[in-house]
Amino acid sequence: MKKVTRKVVCCMLAIGMIASLMLVSDVQAEASTAPVKAHAMVLSQDSFQVNLAAGDYKIANLKSSSKKNLIVRTTYVDADSSDTGHATISMYAKKKGKYKVSFDVVDRNNRVRRHHVVQVFATLEPAVKKVTIGGKSVYDAVNPVFGTRVFPKAGGKIKVKMTKGYSVKAIEVTTYDKSGNGVAKIVKNGKKIKLGQYRSKYVSSNNGPGYEYWYGDLFADTDIRVIYIDKYTNEEGSWYTSVHRLAKKN
Repeated sequence: MKKVTRKVVCCMLAIGMIASLMLVSDVQAEASTAPVKAHAMVLSQDSFQVNLAAGDYKIANLKSSSKKNLIVRTTYVDADSSDTGHATISMYAKKKGKYKVSFDVVDRNNRVRRHHVVQVFATLEPAVKKVTIGGKSVYDAVNPVFGTRVFPKAGGKIKVKMTKGYSVKAIEVTTYDKSGNGVAKIVKNGKKIKLGQYRSKYVSSNNGPGYEYWYGDLFADTDIRVIYIDKYTNEEGSWYTSVHRLAKKN
């Protein structure tokens, strides 16, 4: 009988320990989520986001596996006890390599609710290698052109060439109408596009009589956003550029 009683007690203790572990796990899981991998360009500021659950949470004990070669800082926190929030951790890599960034998410009493480790790949390779419109170069990572220049064509087929291992998911092209408002379209790689004719413009309507406030761009810009899949993280990334044309009056 004693043996049976001991077995029952042991079973109850085991169940209690499992329930306790599950509870701790649930609390940790609810506190925050963060990526397992991140990608940083050498000598450039990059970042990743930490999602915070509802509650008074913050980032603590932020560390880099190489203080000399990968600088990390918490640069933004939006936390609310009644709603979800997020934090941004920024990185600056001085050298190529693989690094680890670790940090804790703590509550208002500085109790650790979740520990995260993010593997960071620091590279020099650009995701987008080359962009052309109508056969004319818009961007070339190998032979870059610095400064503002007026693009010689009014349109043509847009072709985006990626560095090996990266893939294009979508291309978003934004032009501006006569009122100066942006109009965005998703186009396929290799599709013919027409560049914008009007500049972006903003006119204020909230000021009193006799007061004028507005501003507009010098050129009719066509904004291009390449949405791609990063080969190191398998997550979406974005790359931006603008094509400048002389604008019609608006």
